Amino acid sequence: MADILLHYDNYIFSYRVSGILIIGGKVLLQAPKGKGQYAFPGGHVAFGETNAETLTREWREEVGADIIVGELAWIEENFFLWGDKNAHQICLTYFVKLRDLSQIPLDGSFMSKECGDESGESIFFHWVPLPDVMNLTVYPVNASELLIYPKGGIQHLVYREDYKKEADSPDITLPMSDGIFNLRVGALIMKNDSVLMVSNDCEPFYYSVGGRVKLREGLDDAVTRETFEETGRVFDIDRLVWIHENFFTAESGPTKGTHYHELSFFYLMKPKQDANIASGSYTNDGARLKWLPIDGLADSKLYPEMLKRGLQKLPEYPAHVITREQANN
Repeated sequence: MADILLHYDNYIFSYRVSGILIIGGKVLLQAPKGKGQYAFPGGHVAFGETNAETLTREWREEVGADIIVGELAWIEENFFLWGDKNAHQICLTYFVKLRDLSQIPLDGSFMSKECGDESGESIFFHWVPLPDVMNLTVYPVNASELLIYPKGGIQHLVYREDYKKEADSPDITLPMSDGIFNLRVGALIMKNDSVLMVSNDCEPFYYSVGGRVKLREGLDDAVTRETFEETGRVFDIDRLVWIHENFFTAESGPTKGTHYHELSFFYLMKPKQDANIASGSYTNDGARLKWLPIDGLADSKLYPEMLKRGLQKLPEYPAHVITREQANN
């Protein structure tokens, strides 16, 4: 399966995962030989792989260690210039543990099992005492502080550098050799024990308010934009509810039979103004809005199906969900 690292004429999109390994008060960091820029070991997600599968494979191939992938630590959105192209990168970083402490050195430095990174530079791994991390250049830029002074819960980090102005920002719905990758946001709009859902004439099911993230658009900006476009109302973000890895094959519509790898972020929204949205009203692109009773979702054709159970009682903290199902949107 191909990595979700896609080079286009004017931009690059990158989807990565990385792992935080802490043993005996030291953290394992990687850096190109002779350079003082450190990061957490990991790599690009391959189409069809879960984040945990990719992270496990990358650590085995590069670090030479078998790991157990633990809780999600933070979500990173990075916007920067990669050469002369605008780059949009999303990276999910997890805490990891070693399955076998004898597989790698637990002190000092050692070289990657692979030849190098995308540029061909040799990569070395370094055990760094946690207090010393503050004296290093570690990416993402807030990582050092979060390691020393953890805040608890899943952190959302956004890093923006200067970039080239482009007239168009396409949706992140990217054709690949094995299917299509989508980066999506979903808006959970709830009122009187009902949830606002969308349907259209192409697919015979309901789905959440929301849509594709645009290139160089942050997740927060995307969900507020999509919510306004589809409802005509201004909503604020209450909180992140789910990070959803969804793998499905389209069962209807123009892409029927196509395999999808979709990464979605579902946010609970709160109205900034009157949110009296009539059931049966239409979005700006002609889809229909409908309030569905939450206690009746089990009898509705609704995708992703995890919403049927999840909306009965929202998790108190952001939850990470993985599903493989038949659907389209």
